[in-house]
Amino acid sequence: MSQGEEGRLSGAAWTLKKAVTTLAIAPQTESLTRTGRMAYNVMILKAQRMNADEEGGFSAPLSEIVKGYEATTRDSSRVRGYIEQMCSTVVKWFPLSASDEAQASIAGLEPAATDPSSDGRIFTLLAEARFSRRSGEQWVTWFFPPTIRDILIEPGRWAQLDIKEMAALSHYASVALYEICARYKDAPGGLTNRAPPVFWTQTLRPDPESKLREWRKFKNETLKAAIAEINQRTSLDVRLVEYKQGRTVVDVQFAVKRKPVAQDVTPVDLTILDQAIEQGLKERELDQLLDEFGEDQVKRGLELLAGRRRAQPTSAINSPLNYLRKVLRNGVGPLFDNSSKPTPATAQTAEAGSSAPAQAQPDSADRFVSERLREINQALDALAPDDLSKYADLALAAIRGTGLDTPATLKRFANKQYRSPLIWDFIRSAYASAQYGRDWKAAAGAEAQT
Repeated sequence: MSQGEEGRLSGAAWTLKKAVTTLAIAPQTESLTRTGRMAYNVMILKAQRMNADEEGGFSAPLSEIVKGYEATTRDSSRVRGYIEQMCSTVVKWFPLSASDEAQASIAGLEPAATDPSSDGRIFTLLAEARFSRRSGEQWVTWFFPPTIRDILIEPGRWAQLDIKEMAALSHYASVALYEICARYKDAPGGLTNRAPPVFWTQTLRPDPESKLREWRKFKNETLKAAIAEINQRTSLDVRLVEYKQGRTVVDVQFAVKRKPVAQDVTPVDLTILDQAIEQGLKERELDQLLDEFGEDQVKRGLELLAGRRRAQPTSAINSPLNYLRKVLRNGVGPLFDNSSKPTPATAQTAEAGSSAPAQAQPDSADRFVSERLREINQALDALAPDDLSKYADLALAAIRGTGLDTPATLKRFANKQYRSPLIWDFIRSAYASAQYGRDWKAAAGAEAQT
């Protein structure tokens, strides 16, 4: 790539003109991860700014593709795997509306299509990819399927996607929803296409093998987090609009507008992804853990998993995902309660003086609280359903009026989703308070030193 071309790729030139009929896609054969989708967008962007070779291929160093979405060159080997997978990943492309006539000239996509949940066309993302080394650097040459190549490279109607802004999004559903919403950000009505819920569950999920979730569950588990991340980390403001017949949601669309002032965005930290891959997790499994437990706790869990393997190298962990779920749910050390931070009781003890070394106090408190958490989890696991419901009622009463009683939280209580990590934590606190008193954590710190 020439220096002049590199210059054209800087700053505002990282805006991808992506054909509108390529925005809503649903993988059919293999999972399409957030990283894979971002890499594909960068490859389209680069292809739009270079001339194809005599065979119709486009070439670039792998490091340029990786850096395009704000990752590091350490991700190059993984991205190579994603590019290889693109040649066999079959996706279904849905037209968003019947007005996309300029993009509906592909055979099989008719301009009059009005049902995006059923109309569409099947393609692989890439027709071919070739890898080579040039001057010690890994390069890739890629070929788009011939029937869609022109639409990808020179679209007649497109959405403007800010690649650098999208790099701040950490989940596949966030990236997929951003692409669709970006098309409508300057539309007079500010509304996306209107489609049945099944269309949105298909186009916003990365894994074709997973069962389609009921709309209510998909909205609470995936969609709300995606909307929140887009609103927080990009220049778009997105709001869900549902249309009901009785109590049933029959159609869904999104209201989209630009924010008055675009926020500065920070690229998502992919260090945690590197750690997860090293420990044998798949990217979609990491996404599940992040959705359930949050980034800070998952990072600590991965560190614990790595330490466990170093300490017991001959004792295999057959399922890293299940191991982490158990650790994150049960809590080990300061995973859940942040007990590594000084509590009021330990702070007072430190001020009064103690014969024990100051550095040993947090460790003692950590061990005590960790053991107590295990006891509480075991006790709750042994409870009969009716008895567990009593503590769930106490937990619900405790959070009423505190700001923690969000609609999603109340729904989980109503549906008795007690094993949800957040609800379980509330129940565990209610049980601990009932059994040991409201200051059970502070008491633990004092008791550990006696």
